[in-house]
Amino acid sequence: KALRDMLFDEKNNQRELFILDNTSSHSFSRTLEKIKLEESLFLIISKTGSTIEVVSLFKLLIEHFKLDIQELKKYFIFITDKDSKLHKEGENLGIKCFFIPENVGGRFSILSAVGIVPLCFCGYNAKALLEGAKACFEDFFIHKKDEILQKAYHYCTHKSASINVLFSYSDAFKGFNEWYIQLIAESLGKKQGYKRIG
Repeated sequence: KALRDMLFDEKNNQRELFILDNTSSHSFSRTLEKIKLEESLFLIISKTGSTIEVVSLFKLLIEHFKLDIQELKKYFIFITDKDSKLHKEGENLGIKCFFIPENVGGRFSILSAVGIVPLCFCGYNAKALLEGAKACFEDFFIHKKDEILQKAYHYCTHKSASINVLFSYSDAFKGFNEWYIQLIAESLGKKQGYKRIG
C-alpha cells in the first residue's frame, strides 16, 4: 500500500490494486462491488501463513464468489514463508506461491515478494525500485556517504528522547506514514513487565 501510494501514476497505471487488510464487512463489501472476478487475481499474503485475518479473508472471497476448489488456482496466488501452512495449502490446491526470505520479518518485507509481486502485476518497474534501494543501502552502509543521516542516527540513538516525529507533506506518503507507525509500535512498543522496550 505504501509503495503503491508513493509510486502511483494515473497515466501509466494499467491495473487497479485493491487492498483488503481487515475483516470489516463494510470495507469488504464496498471493495468487492468494484471487482469483476474474471478480471481479477487475488494475492493472499501472510508470512506465517496462519494470520487469522488473512485466512478469514481468503475464505470470505471463496464464499463470496462461490468458487469451487478446482477454480482457486486460477484466481489466487499466495505469498508466504516456505513450508508455512499457507504454502502447504497452496501446494494441495495447486496455487502458485512466492516466498518471503526466512531472514526477513513480515513488517520489513516491503522489498520482498510482499511488495514486489503486487507492483509487477500493476505494471510498475520493480527492477528500478530494487536497484534504487540497493544504491541507497550501499551509499549509507558501504560507501558511508550520507553523513547527515549518520549524524541523525547517532544523535537519536545516543540521546534519551522519547518522542519521534515524522512529517510528510504529501498525500502520497500517507501509506508510508501508516506503515512507519505500525513498524515503530510493533517493534518498539512492547513491554516486559512494566518496562517499555525500545
